[in-house]
Amino acid sequence: MEVPVDSVGTRTLYFFSDDLTPEQAERYGRVLLADSVVEDFKFLGDTPVYEQPVVPDDYSGSWRVRVGYKQRPLIMDNWGEATRDALERIFGESLESVRKIDEYEIRGDLSREQIERICAEEKLADGKVQSRVIIPMGDDNG
Repeated sequence: MEVPVDSVGTRTLYFFSDDLTPEQAERYGRVLLADSVVEDFKFLGDTPVYEQPVVPDDYSGSWRVRVGYKQRPLIMDNWGEATRDALERIFGESLESVRKIDEYEIRGDLSREQIERICAEEKLADGKVQSRVIIPMGDDNG
């Protein structure tokens, strides 16, 4: 069965448990988190990155899939920890934790069943150590 995907984009989100100022986020993004030649960055403030919205059963449209490490004992987000360590060393500022989240923006006329199938077949998350959140892209969800 063919799935009507128009395009796929990716981005990396970093979630800080500390409250960052826009100035801190700008410095972190400019110095370490984004390659200024091919990437840009945006500070989202306190936007919850793992909030699961209610999706109508008949929703058909584009989706965002966010994949990150589960917060459980013995499961570590190595990329997030390395980022936290690097930022602390570069700026001398103590940070509680940093989490890295991969986001896939999948555009097309897709049902939830189709997006779940794409996630499963493309193995967008390892169920034991990673979780995924599926968010419809619409007026309220960007």
